[in-house]
Amino acid sequence: MKKPKAKTVLRIIAYAVGIYAAIGFLVVPPVVRYVSERVLQAHLSPDARVRQVNMNPFTFKARVQGVSIPDEQGAVWMSLSSATVNVSLLQSVVRLHPVMDAIRVEDPYIAVHRTPTEPSDEQAELPDWRDVVTQLAVVEIPKVTLHKLTVQNGRAYYTDSTNEDFYEKEVGPVNFTLRDLTTARSKHNEMSFVASTPREERMEFRGELTMDPRTVQIEFELAGIQIHDLSPYYTRFINFNLKEAVFGTSFDLVLNLSDVENVLELRNGQVLLTDMMLERRDADDRIVSLDRLSVENMSFDFPSLEANIDRIEASGGGTLVARDKNGDINLLNLLVLSELGIDLESVDEADVPDDRPTDTFSPIWNVGDFVVKAYEIIWVDEYGTLDLSASLFVESFELKNLGSDLSQQTEVIASYLIAGEGRAGVNGTVSLDGNHADIYLDVEAIPMPIGADYVKLYTGVDLLSGIYSLTGRVTRNSDGNNAFQGRTAVSDLRVGYASAPLANLGWDLFEWQGRIDVFADLKVKVAGQTQLNGLSGSLLEEDAVQFGWDAYLWDGEIVLTPELTLSLIGETSLTGLRAAARIGHEADFSLDALQVEGIQFTYPEAYEIESIRVDKPRGALVLMPQPEVNTADDEGTVEAAAEPTELPELPPVRIGSVKVADGHFVASDRVIEPNFTMEIEALNLRIKDLSSDPANVSTLKMTAEANHAPLTVDGTLTPLDPIEKTELRVTMQSLALPPMTPYSGKAIGRSIENGQFNMTGDWKVIDGQLKAKNSILIDDFNLGGNVPSETALKLPYDLAIALLKRGDGSIKMSLPVSGDLTDPKVGIGQLVVSAFVGVVTKAATSPFSLLAGAVGSEKDLSRVGFEPARRSLTTDTIETLNLLSDALNDRPAVKLKLVPSISEADVEAMQLAALKARIQSEVGEEDEEAYNARVLQEYRVAFEGATSQSMTTREAALRSSTRTRGGNSSKPDETGVQPATAEDYAKLESQLATREEVPVERIQQLNTKRSNAILRHLTEVRQVDAERVVVDEAALGATAVGESDAQMAFNLF
Repeated sequence: MKKPKAKTVLRIIAYAVGIYAAIGFLVVPPVVRYVSERVLQAHLSPDARVRQVNMNPFTFKARVQGVSIPDEQGAVWMSLSSATVNVSLLQSVVRLHPVMDAIRVEDPYIAVHRTPTEPSDEQAELPDWRDVVTQLAVVEIPKVTLHKLTVQNGRAYYTDSTNEDFYEKEVGPVNFTLRDLTTARSKHNEMSFVASTPREERMEFRGELTMDPRTVQIEFELAGIQIHDLSPYYTRFINFNLKEAVFGTSFDLVLNLSDVENVLELRNGQVLLTDMMLERRDADDRIVSLDRLSVENMSFDFPSLEANIDRIEASGGGTLVARDKNGDINLLNLLVLSELGIDLESVDEADVPDDRPTDTFSPIWNVGDFVVKAYEIIWVDEYGTLDLSASLFVESFELKNLGSDLSQQTEVIASYLIAGEGRAGVNGTVSLDGNHADIYLDVEAIPMPIGADYVKLYTGVDLLSGIYSLTGRVTRNSDGNNAFQGRTAVSDLRVGYASAPLANLGWDLFEWQGRIDVFADLKVKVAGQTQLNGLSGSLLEEDAVQFGWDAYLWDGEIVLTPELTLSLIGETSLTGLRAAARIGHEADFSLDALQVEGIQFTYPEAYEIESIRVDKPRGALVLMPQPEVNTADDEGTVEAAAEPTELPELPPVRIGSVKVADGHFVASDRVIEPNFTMEIEALNLRIKDLSSDPANVSTLKMTAEANHAPLTVDGTLTPLDPIEKTELRVTMQSLALPPMTPYSGKAIGRSIENGQFNMTGDWKVIDGQLKAKNSILIDDFNLGGNVPSETALKLPYDLAIALLKRGDGSIKMSLPVSGDLTDPKVGIGQLVVSAFVGVVTKAATSPFSLLAGAVGSEKDLSRVGFEPARRSLTTDTIETLNLLSDALNDRPAVKLKLVPSISEADVEAMQLAALKARIQSEVGEEDEEAYNARVLQEYRVAFEGATSQSMTTREAALRSSTRTRGGNSSKPDETGVQPATAEDYAKLESQLATREEVPVERIQQLNTKRSNAILRHLTEVRQVDAERVVVDEAALGATAVGESDAQMAFNLF
């Protein structure tokens, strides 16, 4: 009986299993297909389709095939070929939640299309993150367990029509596996996930999910992600193409939703970016390339916002920084800021709202090492006319201990290669808040021509060569004081200029060594040595002006204050100075050494120098003939006189002494023929107590040799205004005069045969009035032959020289010079020349005045007088001849010529003597009455045409006279006529004498006798050399009668 019952049970079980199998295999799959398709159509797309659903009710395995979800246009945006789910029924029953052993999805596909949306003025207010975390911590999460999820050949397609250029991207195939996902246990819910693509892109994480407290711990790794594929998507935000870049990262993450104070912890973070390359859109030029960028051991905590990175390292590659012809720099335009919503011009602190929350977190960050290695920066500039490039190769650059605490000290270590030749090194510490710096710099052999194009563009100068170097230490402290101590140098510098004024300039070495302090109050102090050695240069075309020196040195301190006061304390020196100019004329100058000591300048208050010394200055000046300038076009034009420039008031200046030692100067004049040369050698000059005070009196002492003639100047002067008060004593000895022939030939038309010039002068200038006394002595002076000259004054210079020469052959004269030096038309040279020419002219035009002055007399020595018709010397004549003889004896080179002449007085006296002699020979010498009667008789005969009355009266008067000759009676005769006097007869005699003839021989005899009398007195009595006194033979035999008194004239020759 029991067996049938068992059979019934078995039969029932079989029926049940059959029904279960029928339902599982035949009924449930279509139902599931139908329901799932209707759900998809209701929520995703009305055209959604599920092709087939297969289920195994015994293995609890379900498979869905041919899922396809199209969009509104009919294009499929989500699909999969099959999805298989294995459910563990037993574990699901035991655990009371779904437990799936495996889910396998094959060929999944998803397409995402982004399209423009209507803008909305409403902006959703974001919830506070604390609220979000709190809600996530308590939200109910269904329990589920999934042991394995596998995706094979997954693909994703993305398009964006909102982009400036339509963007589309397909990613795949993607294969990934997720293991051990569960939300059923509170702790130790371990899981893992691995995804990869054929391009070796891989994402993997391993983690643990804890439900109470609700935390997630993940070990995440992403590798080989080719992020350059995303570059086109950001076209409107960037102005470059990301040609290539591979990204990877890994980190450990802890997400704790149960503790808002420690929500997120990221540990052991690593980031790797390799093979990055940025290119210009319009060309294949590389802008930025980077072989490798790594971030090591990164950590981050939220909400404390504390981030720490052990090391960031970039190595390999380079950056191209380029400026185009319009001045735009490529790196400044890499981002389209306007598309990013950034307007730099509108950024202003005033735009920051005042109601910012006060509980915002301040991020804390630290970076142990930031390192750049083997990275090259190339600068290309095509701005305007530029076409240049330069490179900076970063061998290594390292920052240690970076952080958000800006006061902490960061170590800097760097090494650069500049332009392939120069090197630069940096080593030290800084703080990012700017309150600390201690940096050692070492810059070596930087080729300066790398900046030649800029120098050319902005200055017009060609920078041909030069090497720059610098070593030193830069410091800054919290008080805001900055300092640099070290050395900087520019060596082998050469610059050129294509056009005037600068032709070229260069030096062997410019070096500064010392310390520079810039204080917080902006006061600057520079102390140390500056030297500039081997300077050479030229100016103007064809190097018309050349200059240079061997070495220059400044040793001292310079201080500049914010109030623009400047102070200098120190000393300076210059050696081997040389200069030459060839601008029409030729000039050369050099000196062995210039030493300036005790410099104390305080601008704008006072300047003081203890001493200036110049050793062995050398100078040469050659005046060359110049081409004639055609001024015809300028005729009739009158240039306005320039307004006088008012000189600024000088600050107080004092110089203790100026000393010039062993100077040598040569001046040559090739304008004049023959050429002239003046040489000043052995020049020693000392000036004491120089000052900017116009009333300051300085002492001067100078010795030199002018054309080998000793010259001394000694005295005092007011340097700033020499015409105010100057007293100088000048002496010169034995200056040879023949070299002055070029100037004497031009001025007087004669050469100088020989002569030596000596002078002692006392010069005084008081209030612009010059009064100078000059004692001049010229030894053995003689003029030579004639020199053709159109400008020479025609004067008897031989006579003038003879008159000036004394008995010993020397010329000694006193040459006073005076004048008003305040008159701009008057100069000292003009006054001296005028005085000297005046002496010579006076000697030539007024020789006897000069002779009289030689013997201390003002008497006219050019002639002597005689009694009429007499040869004897009067007292006055003897006095004149004595003075003349003294002068002649003092001037042995002068000869005297006697020029006799007959005057009317001489002829009248000789005629009267002839009349008396004739009448007396006829009437007797003793018979005066007869003599008078004969005179009267001859008078009546001679002057018969006289009036009757006058004759009757005279005759009556003469007849009534019974006196002897020469008698006189005051009594009238019976006719009442006054008796004739001796004067009456003398008048008759003089009238009658005019009718007497004087023989020529008589006149010549008188000239001869007078000449002989003078000759005897001069030569015999006064011992004048007879050869120096001659008689003018022509004048001796002349019979012409002069109108003057009886005299003997003299000429000098």
